[in-house]
Amino acid sequence: MARIFTDGAGLAYDAASAKYLSPNFGETVISGAIAPNAGGVYQPFNFGSALSLEQKADKTLLGNMMDCGECHVGGGAMEYIPKYLADGTTGSPMGPGSNPANRIPLRTAGTTGGILDPLFSAFNWVIDVFGPKGDGKGATYTAIKNDFAQSGVLEVDCLSCHLKDYSWEHRRDAVRARGFDASRAYGAGFGVYSTGSTPSRTVKYDPAKLKFVNGVDATDGYKLASEVAQNIEAVPPSDNCASCHFATVKEKYQVEWKKRGEFWGGSEVHMGIGCMGCHERKDLTATGEIDPLTVGTSGIANTVAANKKLGLCDPAKGGDSAFDSQWNAVDNVGFKSCNDCHSDNAGNGRTYNAPNPDAAHRAKGLLETLVQKQYSSNGQLVPSRSGVATATHMDVLDCTACHTRKLQATVALYNEDGSFRSYSSFPISGGAMVDGTGKDEQGRLAVHDTETVARDMAENLGLYWNKGKLFLANMNSSIFWRDMNGNLDINNDGRGPGLDPLLQTHVARLNEQGGFHALTEEPTITTSLIGDRITYIQNNIKPMLGSASTESPVMKLSMLTVPFKSTHNVSAARDAWGATGCGDCHKPGSGFWNGKIIITPNKDFPYLGSQVASFTRANGTDPTDVHPANVNKAGSRSVAKTVLNTTAGGNLNVDGIVKAETIYETTFKNRDPSWKSTINGVLRPAPGTTGSPFYNAAAAVPGTTSTAGWVVKIEGKSDATGTVTERTFVVTSGTIASIDGLLAHMGAAFTANQPEFTISGIDTNSDGTNDALSIAAKAGYTIRLSNQTDVGPLGLAAQLWIDEPIKGIAAPAAATFAGRTAWVDYLNSIGAAPTAVIATIAGQDATGNPASITVTQGNVTLAASAAGALAADKYSYDWTFSDSATGLSGQSVTRTFDSLGTHVVTLRVKNLLTNEEKADQISVKVTAPAPTTGVAVAAAGISYNSPSAGYAIIPLTITGVTFNKVKVVWGDGNTTIYTTSDANFVLPSHKFWGYPAKKLFTAKVYVYNGTTLAAQNENITVLFP
Repeated sequence: MARIFTDGAGLAYDAASAKYLSPNFGETVISGAIAPNAGGVYQPFNFGSALSLEQKADKTLLGNMMDCGECHVGGGAMEYIPKYLADGTTGSPMGPGSNPANRIPLRTAGTTGGILDPLFSAFNWVIDVFGPKGDGKGATYTAIKNDFAQSGVLEVDCLSCHLKDYSWEHRRDAVRARGFDASRAYGAGFGVYSTGSTPSRTVKYDPAKLKFVNGVDATDGYKLASEVAQNIEAVPPSDNCASCHFATVKEKYQVEWKKRGEFWGGSEVHMGIGCMGCHERKDLTATGEIDPLTVGTSGIANTVAANKKLGLCDPAKGGDSAFDSQWNAVDNVGFKSCNDCHSDNAGNGRTYNAPNPDAAHRAKGLLETLVQKQYSSNGQLVPSRSGVATATHMDVLDCTACHTRKLQATVALYNEDGSFRSYSSFPISGGAMVDGTGKDEQGRLAVHDTETVARDMAENLGLYWNKGKLFLANMNSSIFWRDMNGNLDINNDGRGPGLDPLLQTHVARLNEQGGFHALTEEPTITTSLIGDRITYIQNNIKPMLGSASTESPVMKLSMLTVPFKSTHNVSAARDAWGATGCGDCHKPGSGFWNGKIIITPNKDFPYLGSQVASFTRANGTDPTDVHPANVNKAGSRSVAKTVLNTTAGGNLNVDGIVKAETIYETTFKNRDPSWKSTINGVLRPAPGTTGSPFYNAAAAVPGTTSTAGWVVKIEGKSDATGTVTERTFVVTSGTIASIDGLLAHMGAAFTANQPEFTISGIDTNSDGTNDALSIAAKAGYTIRLSNQTDVGPLGLAAQLWIDEPIKGIAAPAAATFAGRTAWVDYLNSIGAAPTAVIATIAGQDATGNPASITVTQGNVTLAASAAGALAADKYSYDWTFSDSATGLSGQSVTRTFDSLGTHVVTLRVKNLLTNEEKADQISVKVTAPAPTTGVAVAAAGISYNSPSAGYAIIPLTITGVTFNKVKVVWGDGNTTIYTTSDANFVLPSHKFWGYPAKKLFTAKVYVYNGTTLAAQNENITVLFP
């Protein structure tokens, strides 16, 4: 951090309109008001002395050249002092007067007699952290002036991308030692640059690489040897990209911790087309030819849509992330997305015959309307919580969310003894964290490229929403020291409120004098080690500030986690989430929602709650360690997530982030859309009491209760015109101790004189003291709170945010989900295996695996337990029976059992979303019904051996029933059915098989009315004489 320009800085407050104004370049803020900059436009800021620069700056622009210049190819402010307006008038740097011809070369400005020469500026001074040879050794941490006549400047180094076998390491060594001009030749291998105690432009050229030319082409000098020239390639080789953006065996990590080049060797299916296969503009011709009309060469930035150009050597950065930013106003054509090759759309450059995935996606149900989207096709916000399906999975999932998945990572990042494996032995790169508690071995002001902060990325990627789509992300996490005394400007930026982080140069100097390293560089991290470090910093930081403040620092560790979109490492389709079905994601234990992201490397990182502080407050009230720009699906609220436990403490190697915690809130909320006549807050406890937001003068360090920085922002809407106007006030006092004190600080200009509202205090507990705010709309207006208001300390959270449960597509009709836990359980239930349980048969409990259930012959009801948590129509229930080929469907069915005996009943339940099926089975014993009173089947007067031996005639008398069929089981293995309604039916003569060896038989008679058994006699004795 180092201020660059005198103008264009600060904010001015217009109390009459309650608005903050930002000065343009050519303006500055004097006594709270914007005024013309008398010194001129784009005047480099002068720190005034070397000591002042050491007190107020860490990485100056010159320091940026020496550090970040190892990868950033140069140009811009590494070569010029930007100055965009030719006539010196005020205006935006993107205005029509922008012209690179107005820039001031550092070669002349930063030399003896140049405009920078008398200044202590961020352009020509640096805090020495690399030492005289740029290798991190012998650093003095003092301010050093650079003469650009000696060092040269970082011009755009075209060959760093376009020359095969360019040496990133040589370029790094040169820029670290301020050999800026020499870095280009040294990196290209044209010669050798020897680092010394002072920077130099001298390179000892290799005569085999450069050939002397005398008089040829009318020019004396050197030209590239043919074997070198032929290595200059129009399309940058992927190996050159890898120097900065991949993990290579030599340098392992480079800047992949942040710059999205995360790469798992052997897993990226697109390696065959190289980096530029995707990073070329998607409006190129099918042959890959560049249209010169779309590539700007002038360097002029212009906001006019028709004039937007891609920068000359910008590899098609267009970006789709909330965290992307660029200076130049490009046309956002950008590099190619997955669809640009894998869809049927034309005009996107070369497509490499990429397969169209629609058929595969359709087969998996991903093109069916099953989910709720948040944005319409024109980017407008639409409701998505009603339970009505409005989109396909492809509408709400970025390709990477499913297709970047490493399943073949079978080798651990560390050996069993805890030592780091040889990097070339396995195909996993480290998604490194950033340790800002000290510098690395090369002198860089944070540790981010070493084994001590490496993480296994195989299954360590998270999720985040961007414009209603779910993206995969490397959760880039940084830890750093910060001061919790809001009344002490610990980093000398002139803005006290905000719990400042320390200057990294100060941290490095403190570590040097105390004999410390960055925490992750220590052999073992303990809570005692952290405590000792905190004590040392608190006791020794103030002399470095040059401040007369009597406030005491209160050091804490803090963390910031930012989701960086992960678009590389696309896996083979067979490894994608969902390749084997919905259960890959929508099943308990699948890991898609509940997988854990580990923050630290393979090292314990214990801490006490008293040693850490949350990064910031999101939504005006929620503590979070994840960047507030990480938002919910609608983009309407930050998804707050604390990683550090400020109460109980924890261990960063154990604690982590569950994937769902960065995309779903603990309780689903949304902004209250209603316009109101009155907004009343809740009671704000007095200083020193539990939950008080106010300054407590009696606290051990009062500044830890500072009130500075609170934002009050109110929207007023005119009843007549519907016009909405915002009014803002930012609290600048850190010592407000009451509601009345807050009102006095805001003043009548804000609390009484605005057209739309008034603000007053109210006494909610009738103790005679105002303890809450009340905002009342004036006549002709309604009001509501802006979501930028600090509603937590102001007691207004319930007036801005309301609970808004979600209803799922596949949920039961009455089911809604109030927060993350219930919602994720529901999402997991979608792919959960269905439960097949035969619950009851004829009202009898069939659970618990009984041997069989006995039922009476006739109609029987069979019921299954609910198959799962989804809506009933998301399951099918099919019943089959061993005594019939005809089955039934439904959770509860009625079936007629005609046949006596034991039958097998099978229930098959299917999840219709996943087609997964489960079964249950039970035996059912069917018995005849008990005789009904007045119903009888009698047999009397049996005649034997009629008409001959072994024959019998049996007369029947059937009473009390209506019937039309008689079934006789003779007892000799034969059965006969007669159609009759005769109550005195005589069974015709029947020969009993087995006679004369057997003379006693037991016959059974069943009487039916249709298919219904009406009466029976199962004990008719037939005894031959």
